Amino acid sequence: MKSSALATTALNSQPGCDQSSCIIFYRSDYCFFCDAAHEILSDTLTQFGMSKDSVTEIDVGQNEESVYEREILGLPTITICQEKILGLPDKGVVRDALMKAMLRDCFRE
Repeated sequence: MKSSALATTALNSQPGCDQSSCIIFYRSDYCFFCDAAHEILSDTLTQFGMSKDSVTEIDVGQNEESVYEREILGLPTITICQEKILGLPDKGVVRDALMKAMLRDCFRE
């Protein structure tokens, strides 16, 4: 299956794990690197032909329960399937996590 077909599947599906979304971005208004991390994530999603709407954003200041449930230790944090990326991510790390998620069938129809 081509990556564009996988990306289309991701946009129209529920995750295969127990998460509400396959891609979750944890942020706050006071996070220094959150905007840059979000831009890296958005650029990488665009390279895969995926919509930025496939990301669930969680403001930790307004959703503290989620922080404790998912053991978020710092900001920014990006979870892609079951992989956590903490801090300002390298584009290659985000790309690798997306590819692994696709291979694990995290994005299902």
